[in-house]
Amino acid sequence: KLLEQLPRLISFSTASIQLLEPNGQRKQVGGLSKDKDRTRTLEIPADAFLRPVEDDALISKIVKNQDIVIISDTYNDSRWEVFPETASIRSWLGAPLLVGSDVVGILILDENIPNAYNQESAELVRAFTPQAAIAIQNARLFQNVTESQGQLSEALRIARIGYFEIDLQTQTITFTEELLSLLNTSAEREGGFQFPLEQALQKFVLTEDITVASKAVQDAIEGQNARSDVTSEVRYRTTDGRIIWVSSIYKVKYDSKG
Repeated sequence: KLLEQLPRLISFSTASIQLLEPNGQRKQVGGLSKDKDRTRTLEIPADAFLRPVEDDALISKIVKNQDIVIISDTYNDSRWEVFPETASIRSWLGAPLLVGSDVVGILILDENIPNAYNQESAELVRAFTPQAAIAIQNARLFQNVTESQGQLSEALRIARIGYFEIDLQTQTITFTEELLSLLNTSAEREGGFQFPLEQALQKFVLTEDITVASKAVQDAIEGQNARSDVTSEVRYRTTDGRIIWVSSIYKVKYDSKG
């Protein structure tokens, strides 16, 4: 599950993901609790209530500014509202899950010690949130996954397994079986796993997004984003006519001839 990657990146007592609905309501769809070296999934009551975005000052700020909010010490920050269920929290971090310019969800971390989060923590979280946001967006497009946490977890898993390889010398692209399945097709139906690059782009990527994908490949080659991997968020067209968002991370590998 998506949240299970977090303990390797950052410390927390609890971590959760909340979905934002078009009407401003929030729904928690995943959570983890960590105690020393033990991590367990949080049980989410079916009737769990979260205040609407506009009624929660911290969440509203995250959505409005589309940026991370950190409370270093809840005992000394007027923005923090104390409730019985949050009385033990001393540090808090909330991060927007963005798809384009839309906030589709919120990642929330908390710790029971003060000063657990800082700008370095924020950068670590920023490396995690794009994949989480795209996975949630895909989950919504695949089916009405808000009916249960189990459905969302499966959709998040599917959203992460696609892989493709581009050979610039031959101008071909090779898809995995999992990615073809995500596009509602198969190697048998398409005549193999490898295709001319331009043909694959025209068939599976929305026309207006082809330049985005092409630029990401070029940026990766030229090393214009040396501090981190080059990523792109592109809309793909499945063979049954659905439109899905795919977040891709580009890594360049050279053969013996460079």
